[in-house]
Formats: sequence, structure tokens, C-alpha cells
Amino acid sequence: MVYHRVGKQEHTILLLHGLGDNGLCWSRTAQALAGDFTVIMLDSRGHGGSSMPPEDAIHDPAEDMRAVLDHLGVERTVVLGHSIGAIAACQFASAYGARIAALVLEDPTFRNESSTPSERMVAAYAKQIERFREMSSAEVMAEGRMQHPIWDVSEFEAWAEGKLQVNPAILKHFVFPGWRHLLERVEAPTLMIRGEPGSDRALAAVTAEAITACHPQIQSAVVENAGHNVRRENFAGFLRVVVDFLRRQGM
Repeated sequence: MVYHRVGKQEHTILLLHGLGDNGLCWSRTAQALAGDFTVIMLDSRGHGGSSMPPEDAIHDPAEDMRAVLDHLGVERTVVLGHSIGAIAACQFASAYGARIAALVLEDPTFRNESSTPSERMVAAYAKQIERFREMSSAEVMAEGRMQHPIWDVSEFEAWAEGKLQVNPAILKHFVFPGWRHLLERVEAPTLMIRGEPGSDRALAAVTAEAITACHPQIQSAVVENAGHNVRRENFAGFLRVVVDFLRRQGM
């Protein structure tokens, strides 16, 4: 497993990216948090510089995270994940709850029921990545700027690199747990962050309301002028709610 680390503070925060990104896609957030945390940006399996899992294995991100934290001598950490990285964060919190100081979920891709990616989804994603691989890094970055004109320019280098690094076959190793099963053992203080209605956010308001009704330790925040990529679309708003939440946890 490949990771990137900045800051040398008492508290640690582990950052988990979404599908097709890499750890360095968190660089802007990492720099903003490095004054208060040791920040670890992990390349998940099949992404960035990290290897694929064994051919027939189901991907278990919780074990990858445990191994990295053990290697670094980190006993307890905040975990912040985006999209499928938020699902991985919940899996770690469920398996290793004593090691979680707090959990932050940026537009998690929660499912009502457990599922695996369909063959159609896997094939479509492979086709998308193959198209990127026929392009130069500069061309991928240019496409990113066209698709996401409100993102800060600092986002695109790592975003493009992630698209050229990811192994699309990683989708075959995923299982998406239903949120009820996924969260039943999560006890850490948790913040779910989502974009506003009408955007491309993954977390529907009705799902967020059902989750907070079942789990009183889970809070929900909406960031205006943002969709699924909350931090990239409203970085100041995203950072504000994250820092406020962590300060209320004594960090």
C-alpha cells in the first residue's frame, strides 16, 4: 500500500479517496489540516501506486487501513473519506471502532441494500478509463477543467493522474454493504457532509434523515453550491464544517 504523509502533529487524520482518484487528490485538504494533524493520504487498492488485491479476493479496505496504521505506529485516528472512500471509512470504523477518534463522510455512496457492481457498470467504467489512457496527461487535465470549471486549478494534476493510474478491474472486487448493516457497529462521533438538493450528490436527503434517526451519534451537514465533490466545489464551506466538527471533538 502506498501512502503520502504531511504534518507532524499529535492527532492523526487518514484521508480516503473515491473511485478513480488517488491519495494526492486530497493535497489541498491535507495542507489545510497539516497545522493541526499528521495527515495520511492513502492510495487505495488498484489506485495510485497501490497494488491490486488477489484475483479472486473481495476487497477489504479495513484490513488495508489497519496494516498501514500499524506500520506507522498510529493507534487512533480521525478518518475522512469521500464517496466509496467514505464507505471504506465506515468499514474500518465497524471492524476497529476503538481506533477511530471521529469519522467524516464526504457524500458517501450509501446503498439501501447490499450489492456488487454489475457487469454493465464494470464494462462501462473500463471503457471510460481506456479512453483516458489514449490521452496525454495534459489532455486529461484539459477535459477535467471543462467538466469541472469551478474547481480550483490545483485539483486537476492529481485528478488526471488518478484516472491514468487506476486499474478499472478493481470494481470487480467491491461489495457495497447496505447502510443499515454497515453502520450498525459504528459508534464514533460521525459527520456526514453532502451537497445541496438538485446537485449530483450521491447521498439523498431521505437516506441521511433515516441514518441520523437510527444513529444519534451521526450528524449531517449540507454544504451549499456543491454536489458529489463537496470539497472541490466549495472548499471553504467543506473545510468550515469539518474543522468545526473536529474542534467539537476536542481536536
